[in-house]
Amino acid sequence: MKGAMVAFLFSLRTTLSAYTMEKTRNSIEGLMTMEPKEATILRDGLEHRFIIKTSLRYQARFL
Repeated sequence: MKGAMVAFLFSLRTTLSAYTMEKTRNSIEGLMTMEPKEATILRDGLEHRFIIKTSLRYQARFL
């Protein structure tokens, strides 16, 4: 009887883990589709402009 209970609990853990991972994956994919295509940045404290996000440099400041 104890062996069956342990097997059931391991099966339940595996099922819940897979369910949680799938929900997390879907949430992250949803957030990624919401990312903006352009950004306004500040360079040298003066320049404001819209640029395509893929051309942003490391440590660029966003507005």
